[in-house]
Amino acid sequence: MPGQSWMIRIVLCLLVVSAGCALWAAQMQSAPAPAPAAPAAPAGETVHGVLTAKGEGWLDVRSEGQKLSLRYTLFQPGTRIDGKVQAFFDGLAPGAELEITWQPRGTFRMISKLSVVAAAGGASGLVTGTVTDVSTKGMAYLEVRDDQGRTDRYWPAYRGGPGYGPVGGFDKEMCHAFTERHVGDRVEIRKSVDDHIRVVTMRLLALAPGAAPPGGEGGAVTGAVAEKGKDWVVINAEDGTKERYMPQRVIGTADELDKNVLAAIAGLRIGQRVEVHWFRDGERRLYVLKALAGRAAVAPKAAPVKTVPVPNAPAPARV
Repeated sequence: MPGQSWMIRIVLCLLVVSAGCALWAAQMQSAPAPAPAAPAAPAGETVHGVLTAKGEGWLDVRSEGQKLSLRYTLFQPGTRIDGKVQAFFDGLAPGAELEITWQPRGTFRMISKLSVVAAAGGASGLVTGTVTDVSTKGMAYLEVRDDQGRTDRYWPAYRGGPGYGPVGGFDKEMCHAFTERHVGDRVEIRKSVDDHIRVVTMRLLALAPGAAPPGGEGGAVTGAVAEKGKDWVVINAEDGTKERYMPQRVIGTADELDKNVLAAIAGLRIGQRVEVHWFRDGERRLYVLKALAGRAAVAPKAAPVKTVPVPNAPAPARV
């Protein structure tokens, strides 16, 4: 009968669905449980600097623009190391320029990536020091005594092409930067070596006492952070002015900004007291940015003074 036929079909469908569910449940019970996702490793911090010392499994590296070295651990004492890794580590010499990516592990700064940018005593490298002599007449050069006490004479790179004549000439931008240096200035330079030691890039770390700032305009300002972005900061100065500042441009690059100033801006809080040193290069350019303790004091706003007219008040007496 038609009614019985439909009932049979419904019962068969229910049996098929029940069998499928039972098979799926059996497979799920027999399959291994998925492994829990590993926690994401903390983002590594990358530093660029000069190797100043090393010991059993550790390196002391002075980052760009810093006076003191920090210790980074490549492997802990007693760890069995592949022979090639040990040979590479043994070959590192103080003075080598390194790029290190590290992650915190307890009290250690553990190295996760290590690259040699320039070998010690090689044809290139990073030098931080004090200007001891400068010549901008005829053959432009700069003498710098580095922080290890070595004094060298540096020349601008030699260029050819449009604007440099048939035989070429010194890099014009670097020659102009030399004219803005004084004996006693502290600078960081990246060098290269051919027939002379050349300055590839340069950035200002500190002006000699009493020296004129580049561009003839600049100075030191203390105040509070009013606003900030990735590569700029607005400061309410203690003298009542409010100005916007950007990091200095590294001479010899395609508009690369000072990494140390960028890092300092990133760590600032709105309202924090800061001290900045700047010069004019189109924008107000920072070459020193130091966070000071506490927040800047803000003078309370004075309550508005109401003037209430007094009817029929007597005129002031004349003397």
